[in-house]
Parts: sequence; structure tokens; C-alpha cells
Amino acid sequence: RSEKAASAPPLSMPQPGASPRLPAAFEPLGLRLELLTPTSSPAPAAPSEGQVISVSFTGRVGDKDGPIFDSSERAGGPLAVRLGRGKLIAGWDAALTHVRFGDSVRLTVPPILGYGRKGKPPLVAPNATLCFDITLHEPAAQTAAEAATDALIDAAGAGDTARLARALRRCRC
Repeated sequence: RSEKAASAPPLSMPQPGASPRLPAAFEPLGLRLELLTPTSSPAPAAPSEGQVISVSFTGRVGDKDGPIFDSSERAGGPLAVRLGRGKLIAGWDAALTHVRFGDSVRLTVPPILGYGRKGKPPLVAPNATLCFDITLHEPAAQTAAEAATDALIDAAGAGDTARLARALRRCRC
């Protein structure tokens, strides 16, 4: 996975304050992405689905001035998350593959791509819009255990029993 991200062509991102391009399907839903600080990397790349990324973030209810409901600082530092595995709110999965490592962005997530009708009581009310300031850190090298886990997940997801058996032998599970 890290090879895939490293070989991806550099993304062209707008200047701070402008909106990076998200797929057109997300516009009517209200998902918005604003570049706050561009990366200084000479050849920036974006993460790919399934990749583990490290992010610093502050999540607010409503808009950029709303009350904070979550932050990586409160959790003790940057958070490691895997994109595209259904573990994140849909707005993060949809948007973060369009952000380059090193960029800081503001992501506005509509309720349908956030916590929806249920909210996240007691801090996030039902049908709340969320606003996140996110910095996507440079990816760390994948450990052998993470690579083995990825191979298991990929094989199981593809329904490939032969590949799954090989992956299980390699990870000694």
C-alpha cells in the first residue's frame, strides 16, 4: 500500500483558502474541503484507500467556531487511522484521499456523511454538521504486522481462500 501511495502522481492543489477538488457526487451532499496550509514537500502524494495515515485534528460541532467535541490532542497526539475500511465517518473516508501528506485542511461534513440521525451523544446532536481542522502527517513505514494484517483483510475481502491461507501462514496467526 505504501508503494502505491508513493508512486501516485503529485496532486495539484489550490492556494490556501481555496477548495481542493472532491468528486462532483459529494457537492450536493455538502461535503466541503478547504486548504488551510499546503505541504512544503517537493513531491506531495495523497493516501490511498486502505492506507494507515497519521492525523492531527480538532472536531467541532457546527462550524469552525463551534464547540470542540473531539481532538487528537485530547487523545495524546496524532491519531493513526486506516482509510476506507468503514472505521471512520464517511466524510473522512471520502475526503482524505484528496488531501496531500503535509497539508492542513478544514473539512465540513454534513450529517449524512457524519454521525447522521443518531448523532454521538452527548457531544454531537442528531443531524449535526461537523467541522474538522486536520493535518495529514507524512506516512510512517508499515510494520511487518501491519502488512500481514493488510494481506489478511484483502484476501478475506476478495473471498480468495488460497490467498487467505497463505496470509495466515505468513502472519502465524
